Amino acid sequence: MKKFLFLAIFPIVSVSLIFTGCKRDKAANQSDANAPTAYELSITNQDTMQVVNLIDAFFGYLERGELTDAVAMLYADNSVDHFEEPMPLDNDQISRMMSIVRALPVQDHRIEYIKFHETYQNEVKVTAIIEPASEDRPEVSTVFYFRPFDYLGNWRLCLMDTPSGNQRIINNDQADSLEQKFIHDNEQKAK
Repeated sequence: MKKFLFLAIFPIVSVSLIFTGCKRDKAANQSDANAPTAYELSITNQDTMQVVNLIDAFFGYLERGELTDAVAMLYADNSVDHFEEPMPLDNDQISRMMSIVRALPVQDHRIEYIKFHETYQNEVKVTAIIEPASEDRPEVSTVFYFRPFDYLGNWRLCLMDTPSGNQRIINNDQADSLEQKFIHDNEQKAK
């Protein structure tokens, strides 16, 4: 009877341990994915300011109607090797970007967040304001996602191109808290 009881209980205990172990591994992997990378830890305020200045310059050109100058600031990710220097946009990419910026009369912008991850994998979410809010209508805006690229200490501004395979590094669940942290950090720096 004891042998039968052991044989009946052993598989149930084994299966429950396997599932528990898998859940712990999954939780550990999720916390590892959220842990800062060595590159993130090496980022300085100067890096952040360089990226902010690039974004502000790009949108400054758009807001003043200097579309060619804005598009000339953009680079394409080197699709062969992420560690190689980003390339200036080719003629087709310039033409496509010019069509986009002509259709968007940007009046203002605000940086929602900056997330550093690796030299070639960073993310900046920027809301471009087309028409400010008024008493009778909400703000009209659109969102740009940039991939600032740190090449040998010099930052290049790459626009995220999801049709080409670029993936965001921040999922939607994390974006709100990251935006709040970015706002809080900027308020603290201003004090």
